Amino acid sequence: MATADELGQYIARANPYKQNPQDAEPQNFDVMLDETEKDKYGVKWYFRGQELRIAAALRIPYCFTDKDGQPVRDYILIGFEGMGSG
Repeated sequence: MATADELGQYIARANPYKQNPQDAEPQNFDVMLDETEKDKYGVKWYFRGQELRIAAALRIPYCFTDKDGQPVRDYILIGFEGMGSG
């Protein structure tokens, strides 16, 4: 079973916007957890052609330096699938 640390490292490695796609870790990848937004709602997301009900979502800001050396602020959006209760 993976740890929370391993999940964070996995997300960082999966970032499609890192400086060099061959890098194992993105350069200057800073997550701002204190600015995370959480919302409860019932929406449908489509993933791989399948309709999924998303009961809650987290929007987590992060910054990185792009391939041209420019700072970029973007977001990781995590949807919690299912009926959810809170």
